[in-house]
Amino acid sequence: MATLYPPDTPADISVFVENGQFVFRVGDSQSIYVYDRDTNGMPTCTGDCAKLWQPLLASAGSQPVGTWTLVNRTDESKQWRHRNQPVYTYVHDKPGDTLGGGVDGVWHLVTA
Repeated sequence: MATLYPPDTPADISVFVENGQFVFRVGDSQSIYVYDRDTNGMPTCTGDCAKLWQPLLASAGSQPVGTWTLVNRTDESKQWRHRNQPVYTYVHDKPGDTLGGGVDGVWHLVTA
């Protein structure tokens, strides 16, 4: 059986093995999602959308690592991106939940 090595992740993000794949989480084990309507690496989930799907903001001094990069939001904060897709948490998730995966067919859990 092959040994799984976790991918490089920023200090803001944790990685877990679940069902044989790596799943990324933040804070108190909140799942992380990408949005199909984000294009060219730019976040389009703003306003009311961002209240439900909270942008995963980088802590001060954060630097890109591995497949994780940063993008500037319109409010001058920096949001994490995974493989050039901005990432978000879902307000209805409790720690460890993945309720946001598949919502409206455009939200997807970030895994590796």
